[in-house]
Amino acid sequence: MLRTRAAIGILLFVAGGCASRDESLGCAQLVVSCPGGTADQQWWLAATATSRNSLEIQGRECGSWLAFIKDGATARYDDVDLGMREGEVRLRVVVAADDKNTQGGTLSLFDGDTTTTTPVASCAVAPTGGWFNWLVIDCGPLPLGGVHTLTFKFYGTTPPAPYVFNLAAFGVVRTGSPDCTVTGPK
Repeated sequence: MLRTRAAIGILLFVAGGCASRDESLGCAQLVVSCPGGTADQQWWLAATATSRNSLEIQGRECGSWLAFIKDGATARYDDVDLGMREGEVRLRVVVAADDKNTQGGTLSLFDGDTTTTTPVASCAVAPTGGWFNWLVIDCGPLPLGGVHTLTFKFYGTTPPAPYVFNLAAFGVVRTGSPDCTVTGPK
């Protein structure tokens, strides 16, 4: 069985302080840089969703991400191996939102599908300064390990904007790890 993380490992570069650049395309791929290195983190590309509704996959020559995300949209990821980590891990997401076109929103993660009444993690996403101005947001502790079906649900603000924010990747990072930074895609 092909695990989700294996399917995206080629496209997502995680570095200990350096960025990957594809000179033939003239642009940077999505690069998540965490000063602690790769031992305490694991990342997945958002565009690899098993199923999705009320959103689209947008892409350019440097990668793809979830975009045109409407209030109430969902993205499901089957067979995500979160590993068996020692200590507490935190959910982090790579997001972007234009200040002029959205107020951002809330991202909630459910173990299984959204019929579960209580999310296992949730975080507010504010505008980041542009649809391609990617930031890493910490969503708090993630009380899961092993293989799971994960469903993200997107909530907008009031008054509603047409779209909430873009999502490029999500990951688990050991608590206490330094903050990560991100570059690309554009």
